[in-house]
Amino acid sequence: MPKVSVIIPAYNMARYTVETVESILNQTFKDYEIIVVDDGSTDNTHDLLQPYIKSHQIIYIYKENAGAATARNAGFKISKGKYIAFLDCDDLWLSKKLETSVDFLDSHSETGFVYNRTINIDKKGNNLQLSKGRCYSGMVSEKLVLHNFIMNSTPVVRRECFNKVGLFDEKIFHPADWDMWLRISECFPVEFIDIPLTKYRVRDLSYFEKNIEQAKSEIFRVLEKAFQRRPELARNIWPKVASNVYLASAKAYAKRLELKKAKKEILISLRMSPYSYKPYLFALMLFFGKKVIRRLFLLKKLFEKFVRVKNAKRR
Repeated sequence: MPKVSVIIPAYNMARYTVETVESILNQTFKDYEIIVVDDGSTDNTHDLLQPYIKSHQIIYIYKENAGAATARNAGFKISKGKYIAFLDCDDLWLSKKLETSVDFLDSHSETGFVYNRTINIDKKGNNLQLSKGRCYSGMVSEKLVLHNFIMNSTPVVRRECFNKVGLFDEKIFHPADWDMWLRISECFPVEFIDIPLTKYRVRDLSYFEKNIEQAKSEIFRVLEKAFQRRPELARNIWPKVASNVYLASAKAYAKRLELKKAKKEILISLRMSPYSYKPYLFALMLFFGKKVIRRLFLLKKLFEKFVRVKNAKRR
């Protein structure tokens, strides 16, 4: 019986999925099974995975398209590992990802799951920069409800956690992972490993930026569930959390140069939390118009390119 089950939900990213599988096969820790759940791909995902299927290096499941949460649940239902790891089909692991995670879980039986820092990469796999932002260990649910600081391809989870809180909510499409980490973190302490062990592939437009209203609705559904479980949190932090959501949607609309919608969202953000400084800073930027916003996003891309070139020279 494998110690770790690695579950990869795959959808129409054949070449990336192969790279993802290879990053697992290159792990220093070898006691694992790889379960690829093909969520109705219409590209050549199955064809490119054939060598791994025939050599029994992966377990391959094909299902009708219904979203990543359903694929993760399908993989979990046939998994055998003591620990369950999730890896999106366009992300990668560094070679000591599993070794480091398993060593910690083995020596800390109270910990529900571990997660780690990431390196952002572009479409071609070039390193961009180390992920920013503060992460936390311990009973983190009150911090996690403010925003999701756990990257989806980083957790390695003790099986008992799912026995306690259940599987992924299949009614939630994009932030079902956040919903899961919230539910687990309410019951178990978690540990942040401050080492970059995962490579996260950055897109030109994220799911949130492409589907702002849908994504916003799903985020509020996750928050509604969290506050139903812990109503005392809603009284204390609801305005701040809601303000953060509207600020994120304002930024997404601005990136799409839909400034009228961006201004509407930022005004809601300010009303929800009038003492937060970040909405005010972004509101000021919006008044400068499309040209300045274009230039700011261009500067951001140029900076990322500079960091990528600098990292390449170091290697």
